[in-house]
Amino acid sequence: MLNQLLPETAIPSYKKHIVSSVAFTVAVFVVLWLRRPDCLLNAQFWAEDGTVFFQQQIMRGLWQSWPQSYSGYIHTFPRLIVWLNTFVPVRWAPFGINATTLALEAVSCGAFFWPCYRKIIASDSLRAACCLSISATIIVGAELLGTVCNLQWYLCILSLLLIVATTRDNATKWLEGLLTLLQVLIALTAPATLLYLPFLLWQLKTKPGWLKVRPAIHIAALLLQGLVMHRYGDTKPILRFNTLFLATFISGITRCVLSPLLGNTFLTESSSISLFTKMLAALVIGLILATLLALRFGLQPLAKWPWGAAYIAIGTLLAALAGRAYAKEFLHLDGIVFFTAERYFFVGASMFIFVVAFALESVCRRIHSQLATVLFVCMFAFGTVKNYESKPFADFHWKDSAVKIDAWEKERRDHPPAPAISLPINPPGWTISLGPNQ
Repeated sequence: MLNQLLPETAIPSYKKHIVSSVAFTVAVFVVLWLRRPDCLLNAQFWAEDGTVFFQQQIMRGLWQSWPQSYSGYIHTFPRLIVWLNTFVPVRWAPFGINATTLALEAVSCGAFFWPCYRKIIASDSLRAACCLSISATIIVGAELLGTVCNLQWYLCILSLLLIVATTRDNATKWLEGLLTLLQVLIALTAPATLLYLPFLLWQLKTKPGWLKVRPAIHIAALLLQGLVMHRYGDTKPILRFNTLFLATFISGITRCVLSPLLGNTFLTESSSISLFTKMLAALVIGLILATLLALRFGLQPLAKWPWGAAYIAIGTLLAALAGRAYAKEFLHLDGIVFFTAERYFFVGASMFIFVVAFALESVCRRIHSQLATVLFVCMFAFGTVKNYESKPFADFHWKDSAVKIDAWEKERRDHPPAPAISLPINPPGWTISLGPNQ
């Protein structure tokens, strides 16, 4: 697959590029895993991983559970991953699900290293540093890393990269079919990818011949997800401009910009005055950077990359703050400091990291080829050290729960209906309930 995504000049050495890309993905997997080693060493379910996807798979199977929306939208990838791991013993199900999730997260974080993205950032070392920063620097909290229910945020990055990747003119139809299937599965998992509709419509207009098929099918999948959200979503959005503008600005500066640069502890250690000062400094630096990029590129085609990243970052923030009614949380100091749903800022922080890498290469290209990479690593070193470690989950002894599930399933087969059982999972207070009425 990767050799079809390489530029023509790289074809003779495509095997080398494939090996390096696979090796880099493995390295990203290790970086992600070491942030919370217990996700594999003491694998357990987190929230909807167990209470929704695993529970419904056991009770109803894939074909009955997949069409059901949860939280207002379809979750295709989580249900497929959980279904695949029902073929292993129950005691190993969390391990298999977490490992599969981590693998997909590693692919999503590491895909920007592929040679086809040299058209955006030419330096391989800078793209590698960008991928590693997305993997190691962004706050993951307790819920983002290695949990299948939140895999969608990583898949948003992969979907975007596949949209902007260009295949060679002689790319085979099987590759287009594979990429189309992958994009459809992501669209029916991650509603935030609805933001990509303008890009897909442009591709539908500009791509020649049969290459229009992939964006057309992708658009259809996104519209289906949007229809489900319209039909089953129950959240009343906040649409007041003043509230949304202020909340988007504050959440973007604190979670997507300052947190990767300074570490999340800057929030808990800040007073309202010091936090305002840091936000103001970040705004001034951002305006200077934007001005330099505007002077550097003007209306050149390369200018589309940072503008596209800004659109996606702001769009994901608006979707969370308005659609999930979180805007009010960022109108007072306690909400800014203690808001814990870090998943909603992952895409925005990733876009910020990309823009910094893009800007550094643009500025440093004429000075020294590796200077941009050195500066990039230095900029995010402090945030990486502060944000890298993620706390382990509470140990609810899944092996003991697996024994109870095995006994329950045997009773269900031999003497239905089996009595209801309830099993504790993370976060504390959540349980998997299995019974005749589930």
